[in-house]
Order: sequence, then C-alpha cells, then structure tokens
Amino acid sequence: MTILSRPPNISDGDFRLYNYAYRLLDYSNKPNRDDSCLFNCSTTPNISILDFLIRLIKYIKPDYLTFILSFIYLDRISYNINLTYLNIHRFYLISLITAVKYNDDFYFDNLFYAKCGGLSLTEFNKLEIHFLIEINWILYSSVNDFKKHHTKCVFLYYILNKLCKI
Repeated sequence: MTILSRPPNISDGDFRLYNYAYRLLDYSNKPNRDDSCLFNCSTTPNISILDFLIRLIKYIKPDYLTFILSFIYLDRISYNINLTYLNIHRFYLISLITAVKYNDDFYFDNLFYAKCGGLSLTEFNKLEIHFLIEINWILYSSVNDFKKHHTKCVFLYYILNKLCKI
C-alpha cells in the first residue's frame, strides 16, 4: 500500500481520516489512473474532508445503505482516476448524490446539492454527468460488493452521524 505524504495545510485529524478512507477503498492497488481530471480544484479546499463529510451527512441525511453505495461508486471510479486532496471533496459529493438519487424515493433538486457542496449548479451538473460516464452508468451494486463495503463503512457512518449531533 502506498504511504501518503501529508500536505502542509492539512491537520493531523483530517490526514488520519483521509488515510482511513484511502485504506478503506485501497486505491493503491488499482491499475493506471488519469491524474488530469475535471474534478480537480486548483488548491486544496478550505474545508477539511471531515468537516465536508459532516456537512453532507447533516444536510443531505443519507441512510447508511446510501452511504455505503456512495463508497462503492468511489471505489469504481478509482480504477480510472486518481483520488487526491484536490478532488476527493467533489468526488464524494457527486458519489453521494448519485447514490441518493439511485437508492432513495425522494430527493432534492441539484441546486440544493450544489449549494451543500459549495459548487455552482452548472459545475455540479457537469461533474455529475462526467461521474456517470466514468462509472459507465452502472449504478447497481452486487451483493458481494455491498457486503465488502458494508463491513468497512458502517463504523465511519456511525461516527459521522454522532459528529453531526455535536
């Protein structure tokens, strides 16, 4: 497994969470990936990945099945694209919204989700389409994939929900 180097503007807690998520999906063992990506920010976002995940859980309120499905989608896209500090926020936002739209009967419009993620509606829509193309529009998850990610994600989901209530 690749050891990640810590950028200077990332706190210890955020770095540990990022490393946990990195190990959770085990991106280091994936085949060749494309580093030039529509999802990349020019600089590391001002909001930590932990605070961003808490914000999304707080406002979007996904159930744990949707949360797990979003990590399955991240795992799928990681085969083609390198997930980094510059793009993980956007990838997770779009992955979660894709899972919400696939799994839930009722959901908000894209403007609400774009605001939750700090994006314009135009940028959000462009990223959503690009994301779906990258995962070949395959939203279904096999029982084996779901079981594999369930055991890895359930604790993270529980912790994030507890942090939302603080």
